[in-house]
Amino acid sequence: MVRYEAPRGGDVKILTAATVFIMGSAAVLVVGGFGQTLYAKYNNPAVMLVPLVFLVTPVLLLFALRGEAPTGYTLDDNAVHIERRCGAVTLPLSAIREVRELPPQVTFMRIGGSGGWYGYYGEFKNRELGQVTMYATRSDGMVLLATDGRNYVITPASPAAFVADLEARLRSRDAHVHG
Repeated sequence: MVRYEAPRGGDVKILTAATVFIMGSAAVLVVGGFGQTLYAKYNNPAVMLVPLVFLVTPVLLLFALRGEAPTGYTLDDNAVHIERRCGAVTLPLSAIREVRELPPQVTFMRIGGSGGWYGYYGEFKNRELGQVTMYATRSDGMVLLATDGRNYVITPASPAAFVADLEARLRSRDAHVHG
């Protein structure tokens, strides 16, 4: 079993930090300003629950989305495991039809998911590849995993080493199947 790190790119670090800062600042302003206004108007401590919802909801959203972000990729003789805090996604080697590095200029349009908050994960679209499920932590060093039913894009720390390792395992699998 070999584990490949999923380092966060500078773009992901900046987007995540900016989002946390903006949401945190907005929550403080809402609780501080809106909460004081409500309390002054109604003179009832229970009205403070309204701005607290505005504070708690973004925090819960931040933590929930953090769980979906990839944390690494493990490759064994049977599968590729996309590690996430909320549980791994497993792609059996028997389903993988192609693996290759994508050129640096490839771009994707987000259909649904995170466009840089802790990473790029969810459903994306590319003109040549069609719809893909992305589990990436940066916008470069992307690897395509084409399976029977879906295309996946990941960003292992060493894309060339990952591709070479996976290709060797796929060749070994094919030799056992046909040999």
